[in-house]
Amino acid sequence: MTDPNQISLTQMFEDISINLAASVIYDFGKAIVHAANKTEAVQLARKQLGTGKALHDFPDRYVEALVELRFEQKPPVLLDFFRTEEIMAAFYAYYYGPVESRGDDKKHQIALNRCTTFLKQKYPHTPTDIDISAEIEHFWQVFRQKVQESRTVKEVEIHLKLEELIAAYTDMATAWQELQAWLVQKNAEQIEVGGQVFSVGSEQAQEVLRAEVERAISIVNSKNVVVNSTISANTVNIGDTHHHYGDKKIPRNLTNPPFDPPVFLGREAELVAVHDRLFAGENFLMLVNGQGGMGKTSFAAKYWKNYQHEYQHRAFFFVATGIENALLGIASVLGVAFPDVMPGRERLVILLQHISELDRPCLIVLDDANDADDLDAHYALLRSCSNCHLLITSRLSALRESPTHPIGALSDALALELFQRHYPQHSAADDALFFGIFRAVGGNTLVVEILAKNLRTINANEAFYPLEALLTDLQAKGLLRLTEQARIQVDWQNLAKSTPEQIISAMYDLRPLAPEALALLSAFAVLPAEDIAYALLKTLLAPTDARAFSQLLTDLHQSGWIEKNDIDGHPHYKCNPVVQEMVRVKNEGLLADCRALVNTLLTGLDEDNRHRDNYQQAAVFARLGASVAQALPIDRDVATLCQNIGNYHKDTGDLDSMMQAYQKMLDIFAALLVAEPDNANFKNGLAISYQFLGHTHTALGDLPLALTFFEKDIELSKELHEAYPQNVGFKDGLAISYEKLGKTHAALGDLPLALTFFEKDIEL
Repeated sequence: MTDPNQISLTQMFEDISINLAASVIYDFGKAIVHAANKTEAVQLARKQLGTGKALHDFPDRYVEALVELRFEQKPPVLLDFFRTEEIMAAFYAYYYGPVESRGDDKKHQIALNRCTTFLKQKYPHTPTDIDISAEIEHFWQVFRQKVQESRTVKEVEIHLKLEELIAAYTDMATAWQELQAWLVQKNAEQIEVGGQVFSVGSEQAQEVLRAEVERAISIVNSKNVVVNSTISANTVNIGDTHHHYGDKKIPRNLTNPPFDPPVFLGREAELVAVHDRLFAGENFLMLVNGQGGMGKTSFAAKYWKNYQHEYQHRAFFFVATGIENALLGIASVLGVAFPDVMPGRERLVILLQHISELDRPCLIVLDDANDADDLDAHYALLRSCSNCHLLITSRLSALRESPTHPIGALSDALALELFQRHYPQHSAADDALFFGIFRAVGGNTLVVEILAKNLRTINANEAFYPLEALLTDLQAKGLLRLTEQARIQVDWQNLAKSTPEQIISAMYDLRPLAPEALALLSAFAVLPAEDIAYALLKTLLAPTDARAFSQLLTDLHQSGWIEKNDIDGHPHYKCNPVVQEMVRVKNEGLLADCRALVNTLLTGLDEDNRHRDNYQQAAVFARLGASVAQALPIDRDVATLCQNIGNYHKDTGDLDSMMQAYQKMLDIFAALLVAEPDNANFKNGLAISYQFLGHTHTALGDLPLALTFFEKDIELSKELHEAYPQNVGFKDGLAISYEKLGKTHAALGDLPLALTFFEKDIEL
């Protein structure tokens, strides 16, 4: 037999290089790494090489390895290296060369060393940071992996055996007998030739084997080429990354169907719109997106139910633990098995190859896919299944070029109907209270259901927890601190019967957020749940790096944590009340993350700044500051912020807002003093709070109540002056307290007592 080393590989290498240079190879994305043999470019290469569906898989494997380098973002010069004939010949010889030299590591290393020398000479201006020897070794490992993981491993074994027999025997009959005996020894049950399957030992098998061997020998005798066989075999011993499942009946439901939502309101037209968009495109990846709890999962489940009869196969995955883990769960259903040591990514590629061969159209639903990196990493692979409609529910605002269908809040009328479905005891007289609750939870559909079911359980016999009490709890305590909580069941992520607090807490996980992203989200959590202009956010948070700040906002919006709206041509951002509550409760570093915001508000509302033609800004700061002070934990700076807010309202004559701010200041200092009873500054802050509230009630005309606050003020002021007699500030505070008491008693008509306090004021 002619030495295979004498074959001309030039045409093969040129075809591979030409096809690799075609941009279509790279446009197909990462999926081509393991599915190259399915692409147009590789099919063309095979046709040009005359290999057809042959078992000679060197072009496929080499293309896959080169594309792997492309997606590792290796420099273009390296791709040029590995397109040269010299190095491809070395790689070819190890697996596909002469029988006696295959697998010879020593000869192969010598060949690689020669390639290294050759490439250094051919490319003398290679960047110094490229280690050619290391890169060649890396590419060799990638190529070996492609060959070893190939779907044609069993086929290559037969191919090598056939070459070995033809090299040993020029007589067709003897070679055929040896091949048949080898197949029996391998426990092969079937052979496949040209797409047809025959039982080993049958008449048809003998005929096709004889014809194949005869063809191979004639080719070898007439040309200096390595034979390409069209035989493959299914055996229990020949290595294979797939189980043969040609005769296996694939069920239409590849997973359990999703739970059919018993109450589904107001989105029927949207279902039709999504259906029409999916069927209008050959391969659609549709993102159904919106805030958590808006009904995306119910939407996808209802889509499944309404249109399941239009799909050949269907699968519904909950992907909170990752797309790879979710999809691999149906491998056994498809009859796909993997070697124990195969990485998950490689398994997924093989699995998707099988899915892509199913009859079209198929439906794949990826529910709750909120990890942007995970989706981006699998985007190309998912799109490679051109026979599938992919419906993804996510909080993400976008996914590359994929079409989106936003899921927003229900209308007021539909929200009320939903509430009544789950809480039949609701009275029309309480509609106004419901709408207050609906606004307080930002129109969140799941939360409305949770609250309704909670009320239905608690108020089964009588209204122990009326809507008025629920609304008060939401406004004063927050969504996670309801006074009355029952264990209820909701059809969300197979969650067990739980309390409203447990269910709502499970809706959001802050752990994936980077520290700087969490800090920015924390600021949104304490600001009002309203559209806030980008320019105002910059003023409030005073970022040192405007570009990084802008990117953080974009990232939070794209990942679904905040909303973005363009108002009058300017970007505005807002945060849903449910998300705000999650962050306020779950972020232990909330106060630290909001320190810059507090300082900005403090400074903007101090005595000097609010009187410098800044009343317009001061008005905004006072309103936002009230929300911030209400949301943050007790803190001295927050108490001082309340004082400045009260002073602003004093200047503008808004006595009600002034009283609220001073009362919040008093509450904070009272709590601080309980925690640190000996802290003189906290005691002084509390005394000043009493004094400010006394002044406010004086302005409101309630002198008896004002007198009560002034008396509490003077009690604390005396203690401070006695404990720190040299402290001028404490002495002045006590003097002012005497003055306030004197004026109040004078106004009440008790002039002798008023005189006593004025005299003490003068003494100090």
